[in-house]
Amino acid sequence: MSDKQPEFGPNNIWGPFGPVIQPLLGTWVEAAKIVGNTLTSIVPGGSAAMNQFATAMSGGPRAFDSRHSVQVSSRAPATVTVALDPDAEFMLLSIDPLSPTDGVDGLPLLGVALASRDGHVTVSVTVPDDQPPGAYLGAIKDGGGNRRGQVTVHVAAVGG
Repeated sequence: MSDKQPEFGPNNIWGPFGPVIQPLLGTWVEAAKIVGNTLTSIVPGGSAAMNQFATAMSGGPRAFDSRHSVQVSSRAPATVTVALDPDAEFMLLSIDPLSPTDGVDGLPLLGVALASRDGHVTVSVTVPDDQPPGAYLGAIKDGGGNRRGQVTVHVAAVGG
């Protein structure tokens, strides 16, 4: 039997450089772990803050979401929620009329406009005085008609 190992193969992916690279690679992985643990210990908020930062930097779910703003004009108390898909703020967007969602008799909420500029979306909502209280929902769509988010408006009764 020969003591000679093959140059490359499933057990020797680094070929003849394996004896040199494998210890260095192990050292590099350990160094990365030490740096990560050190950063986690000195960052306010610890590992949760680091995970939030890493998620934001990786393009994953937006941890620091300031891509939109809302303007509301209403005599009745109204709460507006905007949900956008990642990177939707860079598309040409439109919004459907907001339809009642909880069995409210009445017309859709039509006083909703959407503007997008430089990666920032502004949603403007005007609630007419005669709009019935309730929840209203409308889809945000891109230029091709694909759903890219939604706007929800909850209108409370005046004085209630």
